[in-house]
Amino acid sequence: MVAPAGLQEAFDNANSEDDLLVAPGTLTASPENDSNNVLFFENKPISVECSDRSGSACIIDGQSVRSALRIFDTLGKLTTLSYFTLQNGDPLTTASGGGIYLYQAIVRLVVVTLKDNAVSDSGDGGGIGTYQTNTLTMVGCKFSGNTATGTGNDGPDIYWDYGTATVSGCPVGYAQTQESALEISNKFGGTITSPAYSFACAICDAGKSSTAGAASCSITCPSGHFASRFLHVLSRGEKFFRERGNVDRVVHTLYRWEI
Repeated sequence: MVAPAGLQEAFDNANSEDDLLVAPGTLTASPENDSNNVLFFENKPISVECSDRSGSACIIDGQSVRSALRIFDTLGKLTTLSYFTLQNGDPLTTASGGGIYLYQAIVRLVVVTLKDNAVSDSGDGGGIGTYQTNTLTMVGCKFSGNTATGTGNDGPDIYWDYGTATVSGCPVGYAQTQESALEISNKFGGTITSPAYSFACAICDAGKSSTAGAASCSITCPSGHFASRFLHVLSRGEKFFRERGNVDRVVHTLYRWEI
């Protein structure tokens, strides 16, 4: 497992399409990297996942003096970032993308929060900024407090250039709250989900789950061998009571085990 402070080095040493599992913690700067961004993923598709699936335990913090993450050219393959918070990013230059900047990348974000990111100079896209053609899929991503306040800036949440961006709700295993519509600038004919929303995803407690986009979690059904034994015992109990004409007991039995 990778410590947050070692994430840039782990990326640099990884092979294309490797999986990196990251321990909870906060990363504010990478000694191996320049001062313009906390993390820089370039010329290598990769999957980076926080070991805590809440989305709030692994944090990339730009401290309002650098972008949180830049992803340049994934070589036509997918890069995935899951269960992270990117906050307080600001390039303080003409660059775009306070939280995330994409250039010729194919990226999937899963339960990622982008909050309080900015472009305060003349770039675009406080939360996410893009340049040229990108493909972006966002699943259960939350946007809050992102701004684009510099001269001529566009897209407090997302500045979209070319390519396709898809926004959808929370995945299986989370309770979903749909929040406000995203503030998006899409000037160059790119395709992006409209209207697109911010989503708060609360992970289900142990023993519970949900379907994608569900508003709440519920007790999960048993599976495998245990499931077959469970159904066998239940059917035997139903048969026992029916044979004795006790319909109330049948209803009570089924109600108790209804999940």
